Amino acid sequence: WNHPKASWIKCNTDGAALGCPGVAACGGIFRDCSTPTLGSFAKYLGVSYTFMLR
Repeated sequence: WNHPKASWIKCNTDGAALGCPGVAACGGIFRDCSTPTLGSFAKYLGVSYTFMLR
């Protein structure tokens, strides 16, 4: 992972499912070049397939 350029905000996201199909969730974090965390989120998605999380 690399810090974003000055005046930019980077959003890193990921998702996962426990099984296929299975219980699924996703989340993300917002960062800039000087602050460890500007904000974050997590979301329960219900039952889904792994390939649908991307």
